[in-house]
Amino acid sequence: MWRNLCGCVAWVLLVCLGACFPPEAVRPLNPPTEVESAPSVEDLDGDGVEPDQCPQQPEDIDGFEDDDGCPELDNDGDEVEDRSDFCPNEPEDQDGIADKDGCPETNQDGDGLDDGLDRCPLVPGPLRASGCPWEDTDADCVPDHLDACPELAGQVASGGCVDAPLAWADWDRVRLGRSVVFEISKAVIKPRSFEVLEALAALLKANPQITLLEIQGHDPEDSNRYSIKLSERRARSVREFLLAQGVAPERLEARGYGESMPLVPVTGLSGRALKEARATNRRIDLVIRKYHGQPMADHLRAKFDCPEAPQ
Repeated sequence: MWRNLCGCVAWVLLVCLGACFPPEAVRPLNPPTEVESAPSVEDLDGDGVEPDQCPQQPEDIDGFEDDDGCPELDNDGDEVEDRSDFCPNEPEDQDGIADKDGCPETNQDGDGLDDGLDRCPLVPGPLRASGCPWEDTDADCVPDHLDACPELAGQVASGGCVDAPLAWADWDRVRLGRSVVFEISKAVIKPRSFEVLEALAALLKANPQITLLEIQGHDPEDSNRYSIKLSERRARSVREFLLAQGVAPERLEARGYGESMPLVPVTGLSGRALKEARATNRRIDLVIRKYHGQPMADHLRAKFDCPEAPQ
């Protein structure tokens, strides 16, 4: 009887446990861990690139053609491997100067002028001589690059010629052999000044290294406000004339200065003396602001080894 009673109790317990804990609620104490999948057969080198053009060589992932799966040992193709190349994405210019560093030398002679603009890339020279040492073929103390007559000795004041040419470069200025003349109180250029302005246009077109020329108008009139406006209109007229002659617009700028930069002081003058002083101050000046695309500055005006060199 006790055996039957124990069997009934065990059966009741099993039924209760099954009701309280359904099979889906029971979890194994030690669940099996997930096994990491083996590398894809298509990515033998493990670089994560598919499709891979170099399945046996891992991509170097350096930001250069990383999608092909192949390592680029010489990105810029200059025969200097990237591991030794200080400029891996810029090819060495192979010019015989520091070719093993893998970087192109843009200014080999260290004179501040890039090789593409330097007429003497291996010999340092001043900017005003286009990167070459000063030369003075006719020994007249006007260097060849400024000499309007480089093979004929002339005067410094006339641009290296016996007689002054109509237009010539003079350090940071362009000089004209004649004044530009306008109609009275107008910005209309008189025909007699056409020849000198045509010579100026020819000079600029023959010297592209003059990359920015400022055309300055100076007009000393009774009213400073009117003087500035008139001087600016006259400077613009000269610019328009040069544009019509084929000079690029980005090489020219026009500004009016009125009476702010006189050559001759007019304070205290009257009558004939005042009239002559104003005539002298009324002018067009031409100032080179950029040479080879770089601002003109005193430190670029290298000294010319000649006792009578222009200052």
